[in-house]
Amino acid sequence: MIKVLVVDDDKLARKGIISIMPWKEFNMQIIGDVQNGIAALDFLNKHEVDIMFVDIDMPELGGIELMEASRKNFPNVQFVVLTFYENFFYAQAAIRYGVLEYISKVQLEKEEGAAILSRVLQNYKERKNLYPTDSDEHVNQEIWEYVKKEWQHLYWLYDTVCFEALLNRTRQLKPSNRKLERLLLKCIQTVDNSLGREDSMMPFLTDIELILDWLTEWRNALYKWALTVNSNEKMQICIIKAINYLELHFTDNIKAEEVADEIGMSRSYFSINFKKFTGNTFHEYVKRERMRVAVSLLIKSDKNITDIAKESGFEDINYFNRVFREEMKCSPTEYRKNFQI
Repeated sequence: MIKVLVVDDDKLARKGIISIMPWKEFNMQIIGDVQNGIAALDFLNKHEVDIMFVDIDMPELGGIELMEASRKNFPNVQFVVLTFYENFFYAQAAIRYGVLEYISKVQLEKEEGAAILSRVLQNYKERKNLYPTDSDEHVNQEIWEYVKKEWQHLYWLYDTVCFEALLNRTRQLKPSNRKLERLLLKCIQTVDNSLGREDSMMPFLTDIELILDWLTEWRNALYKWALTVNSNEKMQICIIKAINYLELHFTDNIKAEEVADEIGMSRSYFSINFKKFTGNTFHEYVKRERMRVAVSLLIKSDKNITDIAKESGFEDINYFNRVFREEMKCSPTEYRKNFQI
């Protein structure tokens, strides 16, 4: 069934449209009705909605603003606009947000509800065929809940090893586009709000790979932005600056004191917050970063093991071999043999 939410500040109008339309004939189900845009956004956070019937002129948060906010956070929700106005501005706005149908309430009183819903359903199916989403039937829900929590922890924002691992797990799991978008948008919104940034807008994407590519670009852009911020008032920005410094100097004999001094912080305070935001101690993080680079060089280059150890920040080849075996459960040579591209 296609799940429908009706949004109108006039309670009688809401009840009227719900009662006169032959919803079941067109495989539609009313799952809720609310009085304004703010209530609608709250409803969307708690329920999956396919189509919103939206009144343009509402107090607190009008129809245009509601569609704009929904496009940012719930990009798969489609709209049917209800209005008393034959206004060019409203019509243009409706076109811009790709509504399924633009209905004046005068027209609604004159035209058969079945004819209106027939057009809405046809347009909805065409839109779904143009931008198909995959099913969730194949997804192991227990694994998905684990992966979801990993995204929500936000360690991936600061830890590239964690980020790349999560990308791969998500690709393998193949959740529906809609479910993945909702999860990532909430994570991104949490980050933006904590940094005092405007909410990022995810475009409407039709493939998991495109969604994850966009997220990678968003993360890279966030780092570039954070490095331009002069103030170190936000701890998240301090951690990003610390990680950037670490990635530039990981081949050196880098210490937590050095990085803490770089961002104007005591070593102890830095170490506590570094663990809080990355999920790893500073020492663990440096080791993981060096291992990440070593693995990449083993797979993508023909350099000898000694050179790879040095380029990864390991001065002692024996120490490198020992750490590699502890982490990867095999030697560097064995790893290259099994995984080299």
